[in-house]
Amino acid sequence: MKVTTPIMMLILALGLAAFATGCSPAHSQEPAAKPEAKPVNVKVQPAALTEFTEFITLSGHTAADKTVTYAAETPGRVEYLEADLGDRIKKGQVLARINYEMLKAQADQAQANYDLAEKTFNRFKTLRGEELASQQQIDEAESAMIQARAGLRIAKVNFDKSVVAAASDGIVARKFVEAGEYVGPGSPIFMLVDYRTIVIEAQAPETQVAAVKRGAPVKVKIDALNQDFDGVIHVVLPAADPLSRTFQVRVNVDNPDYQIMVGMAATLRIGARTHKDVVVFRQDVVIEEASQRSIFVDDNGIARKREVKLGPTTGDRVVLTEGVKEGDLVIVVGQRQLVDGHPVTAVTN
Repeated sequence: MKVTTPIMMLILALGLAAFATGCSPAHSQEPAAKPEAKPVNVKVQPAALTEFTEFITLSGHTAADKTVTYAAETPGRVEYLEADLGDRIKKGQVLARINYEMLKAQADQAQANYDLAEKTFNRFKTLRGEELASQQQIDEAESAMIQARAGLRIAKVNFDKSVVAAASDGIVARKFVEAGEYVGPGSPIFMLVDYRTIVIEAQAPETQVAAVKRGAPVKVKIDALNQDFDGVIHVVLPAADPLSRTFQVRVNVDNPDYQIMVGMAATLRIGARTHKDVVVFRQDVVIEEASQRSIFVDDNGIARKREVKLGPTTGDRVVLTEGVKEGDLVIVVGQRQLVDGHPVTAVTN
């Protein structure tokens, strides 16, 4: 078959074009420019040297400064009670009388016997001077007087035991008997508590007890009242509890208005050690990682990551012992979305 000239010319032109394209040098492609990272708004705080007090926090409960249970000293019927639950009692106030009338009568009788014996003895002494009484009569009268005096003392002691009186101020917390009941020696009548001074009893572990000093001030928080009070460490018991291996700490708190009740939960905040010229930040400024702890600082608009070492903590505050120095602009808000070298902009809000 015979190919026409125009078709041959078209095929030849297409071939030359393809050859020219294949033999032309390749053009090198430049990589696209990476866009600049957008600055992150952050909040910074200059690192400053300050004083830091390390606190020990202990949990405890309130107790009365004095708790006294008054009991009967003599057997008999409770003739009447002169106090009731919740009454505020003053020192010396009568609480109860037990077998009072009979013991009073016995004391009156003993007083009369003694008065008579004393008069008889004095009369015989006078008669002896006039030689109207013998020495034996005088001796017998003196012996009777001595016995009557001893009987009077016994009767007065028994009579005094019939009256139960408060040895100190307090509030009636418990009442064990009612008027008309019979009691024996040692039977409890009333329990009084004096909590004008409240005692907070708490347990300190052996790792902290060395820092707890007698006379040191304490901040006491009563959870039920949601209120803080000032207290003073009264004593640290020197013997540890054999089971918990903790030491009891007793803190005194003034309670003149009886606002703090006995048995309430309390939290003690005791100043243990004071560190001077240290850098302190909130604990949430520090980024916790598996192998290290770090912070970010603003270095002329660039976030720089720094490894830090932590010191003592109290509440949400921590001492940074290494990795930051005075004057560094520590990023305190926005640091968790940063990487080292990222641009930042410090803002106030």
